[in-house]
Amino acid sequence: MTGKFSSIGICFVFLMILAAPAAADYPMFHADPARTGMASTPGPLNDTLLWSAEIDEFPDGAPAVHDGKVYLPTWPDMNFTDADPMGLVCCDAASGEVLWTNELGGQAVGSVSGVAGADGHIYIGGTDGKVYAVDADTGVTLWSSEQIDTTAYFGLSSSPLVYNGTVYVLSASDGVLHAFGTDGTGLWTFQTGGAIGYYISPSAADGKVYVAGKGNEIFCIDAGTHTAVWNATFPEAVKSTPVVSDGRVYATTADHLYALDATTGTEAWNAALTGTYSTPAISDDIVIAGSSNGLHAYNATTGAELWTFASARVSVSPTIADDIVYSGTNEETGRVYAVNIATGIEVWSYVLPDSGDGTYAAFYTSSPAISDGVLYIGAENNRLYAFGEGSSSPEVIWDGAVSITEGEIFTFVPSNNASASYEMNRTTDIGALDRAATDGGFTYNASDAWYADFGSFLLEDINGIENQDWTQENAHAWSIFINGEAAPMGFGANDIQNGDTLTFYYCPTDSVTWAPLIDQATYIVTIDVEVTTATVIWDGAVAITEGEIFTFVPSNNESASYEMNRTTDIGALDRAATDGGFTYNASDAWYADFGSFLLEDINGIENQDWTQENAHAWSIFINGGAAPMGFGANDIQNGDTLTFYYCPTDSVTWAPLIDQATYIVTIDVEVTTATVIWDGAVAITEGEIFTFVPSNNESASYEMNRTTDIGALDRAATDGGFTYNASDAWYADFGSFLLEDINGIENQDWTQENAHAWSIFINGEAAPMGFGANDIQNGDTITFYYCPTDSVTWAPLIDQATYIVTIDVCIAEAAVDTPSLADGTRGGFVLAEINATAEESGWYVVVVSGTDASGEAIAGTGTVRLNSGETVQVPVLVSVPAQASAGTYTLYAGIYHLDEYPEGLISHSGGSECVVS
Repeated sequence: MTGKFSSIGICFVFLMILAAPAAADYPMFHADPARTGMASTPGPLNDTLLWSAEIDEFPDGAPAVHDGKVYLPTWPDMNFTDADPMGLVCCDAASGEVLWTNELGGQAVGSVSGVAGADGHIYIGGTDGKVYAVDADTGVTLWSSEQIDTTAYFGLSSSPLVYNGTVYVLSASDGVLHAFGTDGTGLWTFQTGGAIGYYISPSAADGKVYVAGKGNEIFCIDAGTHTAVWNATFPEAVKSTPVVSDGRVYATTADHLYALDATTGTEAWNAALTGTYSTPAISDDIVIAGSSNGLHAYNATTGAELWTFASARVSVSPTIADDIVYSGTNEETGRVYAVNIATGIEVWSYVLPDSGDGTYAAFYTSSPAISDGVLYIGAENNRLYAFGEGSSSPEVIWDGAVSITEGEIFTFVPSNNASASYEMNRTTDIGALDRAATDGGFTYNASDAWYADFGSFLLEDINGIENQDWTQENAHAWSIFINGEAAPMGFGANDIQNGDTLTFYYCPTDSVTWAPLIDQATYIVTIDVEVTTATVIWDGAVAITEGEIFTFVPSNNESASYEMNRTTDIGALDRAATDGGFTYNASDAWYADFGSFLLEDINGIENQDWTQENAHAWSIFINGGAAPMGFGANDIQNGDTLTFYYCPTDSVTWAPLIDQATYIVTIDVEVTTATVIWDGAVAITEGEIFTFVPSNNESASYEMNRTTDIGALDRAATDGGFTYNASDAWYADFGSFLLEDINGIENQDWTQENAHAWSIFINGEAAPMGFGANDIQNGDTITFYYCPTDSVTWAPLIDQATYIVTIDVCIAEAAVDTPSLADGTRGGFVLAEINATAEESGWYVVVVSGTDASGEAIAGTGTVRLNSGETVQVPVLVSVPAQASAGTYTLYAGIYHLDEYPEGLISHSGGSECVVS
């Protein structure tokens, strides 16, 4: 189960009333019908945790205790993928064992209402807005009302009150007090005139029922005549349930604590206080109120503040037992506090373990209940806690089975060294604990401070329970046992076999022998291990290059092709398949809807029919976690480990059961980042001819088609401001050039190991011809990689490229180069010179325009007649208004047919800069 963020995790608690309760019981919310919060027995004097029990959903109500049982309402936690039962839960008070759960109105109905009991009936409100009566022993529903509270999500949050044979509840949505007979008969209602806040409940004393209503009022109602005796109005909304004691009524509002005369409703005093959902508690002449900043104590007669105990927000209702006040805080790791009622000094406290995943483990409105010296309280980490003076049983953090796979590797990062990582076998103690932590939703941390010397780690904490200072008496730390014996090696160095039981004890050690005293353990993790053996199709490393593109053809559609980034899951698998000599196939049947592929098989191992039990299919994991996207849509980073498991899925959650995998592919990924000399688009024209002079022979020149690899590189070099050189030494024999360098990065001596040279790829594939002999089509992508070659096949190893030039080619009817610009002045011009060419003869308009950093624009146009295939330099005067800002402008050129201008842009260039002064 997961924790709930405080911004949305607001829920109240319940307590229950049972007929003729024993003296030691805590029978209802805030102890009695007057809601005084006074327990009938003392509470615990220290923080000894007797037990904590896992509850399926959030136990967001104050426990009530009767006849050896604890009753509490539950409603949804933040794990919406499960379908655990919720509603009214009954637990054994001695052990926390769940005896039964009543789902009230159905699987979707929970409760934030407290409960009340009489004559063997338990009364509770549901999130569907109904009142339910349940048999206290069997948990069977006896009757339910119609919906009386329409509050969304919370439903009926009022804690029912059983008083003189009548069941009272208060609906928040309309502020109506409802009175029912114990058989479910509606007896009477009282309209207060308006809605109230969540969780506010009725109280009763001396034949009167006290309720909040109409938002900011409190009503005193005669239980016999069903009429109002008085009502009091406040400047702010009422926040708490009214509390009745010694002729006074106490309640909090948003800004104050008020004391009223119980007979007349006249104000006796008020004190400034930021009220929460916390209801005050009263003992003798002291009123205790929870607030946004802790607990406050007041003289019940005068209202004088006696003390303040500072803490995080208190939303629970404090409970008083003898001379101690018990409370809990609403924060990321909630605390239970025991505070001396006379002095306000802390007696003891207990902090909940950190969830480790950013969610809260808080006490929201689960008010403490005390019975026979034991304090019971629920928290939003799905646990019910019991504190007391008795013999402590260790808290079970987790007790379950894991299935792990022989040969599986996972990455462990030590808590003391985030820059380090270790590749660990899954079939070790650390591997089993790591899998259990994932399955069980708890955390662990270990240090590598000992690793260099001992080859093992120091287990520092499990679920936030940290090792104590070993120099102190009775210091507790984590010890590892395998099959009942102390582990022979340190953490991470113990191999685990199929059928082993691994136990982690948080316990002290013998002061002489240092043997772990596991009988004194306060926390335990128990793991039963099943080891399965999977066939490893491939386990190796691949090197791939950032920015590399390759072509993928889906198995179901050979006429389709996709240009894919190499630094994706499909890119890494494709490279591994090439390196490892295995195959894979994927379908694009899902691509239009989801932007990803369906991985159908690896090495001929095909997905099975998912409708059949235990059907196996391929699942993708990245660094030990399920991939967030479908195949082909997951980006891969340097150092990632990509694992493909052929395994079944959970029948409810559909989570891959990788511990049951029968085939595995593991890929360790190295992403190399090449220097990008240029990555951009060029516009070139069909039929355009340009002159190329080889670097080794300045007396020679060649008339080249622009729609070739050399033509596109030449245009990109002009636009991008870089250089290239090529030799014609091979031209007579092969009709192509030797590309010698780009931007001064020269080919290395090919006879040397790992020598780098320039290779040409078109649309992800090696060019079929030498440089200058490859024709280019509209939409092609040309990539020049500076990389080594395979020593056997001479194939370019583009994943090891250190420099890259990428050119997206647009073949247009007409094209313009990046403009050559002279600087200009405000009120004058910027002279732009642009080379323009066209496939067809005709008149064209060349536009030069752009902006400065603030978006201020300047522009100019020129008109030119172009003959087919010729290149003409076109001068354009770009007007600079006198009001224009001075600074640097980036200008671009575009070309249009004259008769279509200003519509129909044919193509445009890259940008260049000029300065306007």
